[in-house]
Amino acid sequence: MTGAVPQQRFSLLGAEHWPELTIELLSDPQPGPWDLTHAVPGGVVSYDRVTGRARVPAAAGATLEDLVHPHIMIAAYLAAASRDEEAIHAAACAHGGGAWVLLGAHEQGKSTLLAMLSRLGCQPLTDDMVVIRDGVVCTGARCVDLRPPAARQLGVSAPARFSTRNRIELPPVAAEHPLRGFIHLTWAQPLALVALRPRDRLARLVAQLGHVRRRDLELLLELTAVPHWELRRPPDWGSAERSAELVHELMEDQR
Repeated sequence: MTGAVPQQRFSLLGAEHWPELTIELLSDPQPGPWDLTHAVPGGVVSYDRVTGRARVPAAAGATLEDLVHPHIMIAAYLAAASRDEEAIHAAACAHGGGAWVLLGAHEQGKSTLLAMLSRLGCQPLTDDMVVIRDGVVCTGARCVDLRPPAARQLGVSAPARFSTRNRIELPPVAAEHPLRGFIHLTWAQPLALVALRPRDRLARLVAQLGHVRRRDLELLLELTAVPHWELRRPPDWGSAERSAELVHELMEDQR
């Protein structure tokens, strides 16, 4: 294990009251009384809600910078889920005084859209793991990791995650932002941004919220009270810029 996480990677404003999380970085984490787990490249992240400790696998030659995302972020995700906070596989950005959560399955372009929205003036909050606590979206690590094809299109070259991604560095930002709404990402023709009816929102949320068992479904129902939109766009780079513009225009209208 070598290196250190730069301080700016977790530089958040107003997070002093957040619960503490202790993380153990181990080359070969042994099974134990850990009640929440999540697979990551190279092993399994596990969390014990009694002690508030997480174990994160750290392969030989890994740096702490390599493990910021997804390993350490997933430890925070499991800790939040243990407190019955809503922990979601998603991205999020802030604009106009509120936060928007970008939901989509694997390889639905969440990180790419997040990067493109940042170029239109939005603030990326978290790339891949969203925690919602008491109606606010909690900011994550200050970076966005792109797959190589998207990174080439956007001119991002800094390597990350054992050189499997390219990383955009993000500045410090407020730790909490009021939840404004959800945008569900789908590959489809033609390009459109469509409002989801209230009766359709719960099913769409459940389909994206991951494997952690929820003990308080009322919290999940509360998330259906904010606006939900579906972004339908073709899976080609030519539509990416207009997709980001549509989302940005929505955020402007909902300020």
